[in-house]
Amino acid sequence: MLYNFGAGPSMLPVEVLAKIKADIPNWHGGISVMECSHRGEEFLEMVAKVEHNFRHILAIPDSHQVLFFQGGARAQFSMVPLNLLPPNGIANYVLTGFWSQIAFEDACQFGNMEIAATNAPDNFLTIPPESSWQINPKASYLHYTDNDSADGLEFHQPPQVDLPLVSDMTSNLLTKPVDFTRYAAIFASTQKNLGIAGLTVVIVDPQYLHKNNFPKPLLYDYHATMLQHSRINTPPVFAWYVTGLVLEWALAQGGILKLQEKNQRNARRLYKYIDATNFYINKVDPKCRSTINVIFRLQDPHLEPEFVFQAKERGLLQLQGHHAIGGIRVTLNNAMPESGVDALLDFMQDFANQFADR
Repeated sequence: MLYNFGAGPSMLPVEVLAKIKADIPNWHGGISVMECSHRGEEFLEMVAKVEHNFRHILAIPDSHQVLFFQGGARAQFSMVPLNLLPPNGIANYVLTGFWSQIAFEDACQFGNMEIAATNAPDNFLTIPPESSWQINPKASYLHYTDNDSADGLEFHQPPQVDLPLVSDMTSNLLTKPVDFTRYAAIFASTQKNLGIAGLTVVIVDPQYLHKNNFPKPLLYDYHATMLQHSRINTPPVFAWYVTGLVLEWALAQGGILKLQEKNQRNARRLYKYIDATNFYINKVDPKCRSTINVIFRLQDPHLEPEFVFQAKERGLLQLQGHHAIGGIRVTLNNAMPESGVDALLDFMQDFANQFADR
């Protein structure tokens, strides 16, 4: 069996793939979902079911709107300040890795963005203690990346600050419970645990929406999108449909707590093995290691390309690290079965034995 450990468009559950295969030639009345009208009865029923299941599995309160946007989460790095920052407003950012840095840089075009904390001096190996954060009480929100998929750090509890929170949860939404009452907005592109690339979900509390001095495209307007039920223009219908199937699969697995338990078991087993050997190295602070993205290096980094090559030969795919970070990255999304971790651990031991004398 093949196991896709990639952090980009990651593996879908086999049950979802089978359903897609069956539906493509005949979803409703002899056409595929890609051929139907996005304003037709069948599609609107599907959209309503997707939102219902999404709200149900994550316990999203009525106070928050669920919006669906075309494209990836990177657009939200700009859309968040365009929609949540008042004129001359301030926002605080916590930088804990590659993606939070880019979010900060993109947002700086649209207002006064202040760094409340950064772990760059520690090479992004830990999350700075909140006691050291420089919080501006006049800030409209505090932005942080809940799980940095490039550097392998995760907030296992939301920041305890007196500001509304905004979080990029692209790589770990639907892997653990979330207290949405703490958040002005959460966003996630769907290609990690929610489906395939092409769709981004935004969960936003409308009370935090502001008008500011920056003109914004209509498709970047949260309020307009809310009024048009996420269908200002033709949406990515296939990606939306796949997200619906993934949510049905997740509910069939027993819901969010069952998914969280399985993911935590997978991560614990992998970290335990890495920590027990000198052949593989993970330097991330154990208190904030990611459950979803296990990052490690080999004691001899020159062996890393060979590790990736031999892993592929064993059916273990896309284990190379992020292009800006390097190393090895194991992505343990919801669809990764425990048998995939079994196969990976067996390979890691075989590879270590092969090069033990070097």
